Amino acid sequence: HFWASGDNYYSLAREYYGDKKHWWIIARFNGKPTNADVSIGDRLVIPFPLEVVKDHMEFYNGEV
Repeated sequence: HFWASGDNYYSLAREYYGDKKHWWIIARFNGKPTNADVSIGDRLVIPFPLEVVKDHMEFYNGEV
């Protein structure tokens, strides 16, 4: 995904994962922890499949 005007992590998580609560996965995976760390045109990798990614994320605790 290429970051565009109006993008935010919540909307990307809703678009790609169907639930905004997984925003942190995209942020952490790309090393850009907040929306302010991303600039228009930046390329973000959206990791799939979600369940496998969550299982392998260091800080996933099952409650996110």
